[in-house]
Amino acid sequence: MAEERSHGDRLAEALRGEILGGRYLAGDRLPSERELAARFAVNRLSAREALQQLERLGLVEIKRGGARVAALHDASPDVIAHLFDVGAAPDAALVEQWLDVSELLFTGAVRFALERASDAEIARSRELLRALLRAGSGGEDAPYFAALDELGELIFAGARNLVLRLIRNGLKANVLPRLQGKRARLRPVRAELAELVRAIDDAVAARDPERAQEAVRMLWRANRERILKSLRMGAA
Repeated sequence: MAEERSHGDRLAEALRGEILGGRYLAGDRLPSERELAARFAVNRLSAREALQQLERLGLVEIKRGGARVAALHDASPDVIAHLFDVGAAPDAALVEQWLDVSELLFTGAVRFALERASDAEIARSRELLRALLRAGSGGEDAPYFAALDELGELIFAGARNLVLRLIRNGLKANVLPRLQGKRARLRPVRAELAELVRAIDDAVAARDPERAQEAVRMLWRANRERILKSLRMGAA
């Protein structure tokens, strides 16, 4: 049974890539189980399992008469990870959409964190902001991103919203590993970083959600432009 599942997984992966790559469009009928089994040299049970996997992702609809490709916007959020695997490099337009959603989540988490976090968490966030500032003025990237990552975790923990945190985990896991090689080019320059971090720290100290959200949004967008510029340079 394990071997059959392995065949089904590989077939599902191949079909998923063809659907997301545009070989099959919404409404198109997929090959039958018999045709898929012959094409991929597997049995019909493996072909059926592959189609069921795609149905669980919301990429296909299985009805009497066969399986048809569903509209992508009706698919499961789990498809996001697979979208980033299409092509040799992340698609800049898709990354931009990920950044749009991540900005909304992050700034929303900042508001909730300032309303709900403990005094100890607020104090630690201010320590991390100072660490971010020190790291940003140095020549090494690792301390900067270590402080930034810990600060992000602290903000979402302080927001006290499990659903928000789980959604953020999914979006983070889909993209950041694919940008790791470019992170060294994404650190803001010292003067810009200092101004934005001080504005965030002042707002956090005052527990002012509106000011904090605006300052964090400005820092987020500074990083956003660097990410998109880096992707465009890589595609050139």
